[in-house]
Amino acid sequence: MMLINKLHLKYYLFIFLSFLIFIGNAQNNEAKSKAYYFSAQEQYESKKYDSALSLLEKSEEAGGATNAYIEALRAECYVGKKDWGKAKKSLDKCFNMDPSNETLKRVSPLLLKVDEELNKEKEAEEKRILAERAAEEERLR
Repeated sequence: MMLINKLHLKYYLFIFLSFLIFIGNAQNNEAKSKAYYFSAQEQYESKKYDSALSLLEKSEEAGGATNAYIEALRAECYVGKKDWGKAKKSLDKCFNMDPSNETLKRVSPLLLKVDEELNKEKEAEEKRILAERAAEEERLR
């Protein structure tokens, strides 16, 4: 009977220690994720968008997933690079993650800018296609 109690005690001790190690790693990963995020913010403010995007990837990896803050800053970087399609994807992800009011205030102007620029790109593409068709029709006459 004593042997069974010792085995149970060792088993529970093992589970408890494993849990503590897991919690410690999770806290360490969260700290790393924040450190990468803050570094990404600094790079963004210095207009080093590619570097900021790389650091955001590291933040996401360290934290185990993206979040509204990461996606908002990622969208800001893509706007800085004038990559409207990727900015729109990041904004959509951000809005789907129930962002804080502070984050909403920060990215709301971006949404308007991105939509405007995507519409301009769409209109320019439509004009280009019409011009190509007109040139082809003219060539065939």
